[in-house]
Amino acid sequence: MGLKHEDSARFSMLLATPIIIGASIIEVPKLIHTDITGLFQISLIGRIASGIVAFFSVWALMKWFHTNEISAMRPFAWYCWLVGSGVLISQFVLR
Repeated sequence: MGLKHEDSARFSMLLATPIIIGASIIEVPKLIHTDITGLFQISLIGRIASGIVAFFSVWALMKWFHTNEISAMRPFAWYCWLVGSGVLISQFVLR
């Protein structure tokens, strides 16, 4: 599409926002009305921790894209090949 890696990553993060908000609207009332003691507080701590980790992950991703525009996706491509191969091999071995 002609977008830079940094712009496409920013756009994909924007696309995820309505999905996260929608899931929160559906799931938070269930957490509030559950009978398990402390589940809402634990989930709130988890939500805050995941938000902080996500922020720094996106920050690192943007920094990586900004400094390595040409070869920015190469590590991700190697990761996909390795994980995909591992999944395929494990499917044949575990049968």
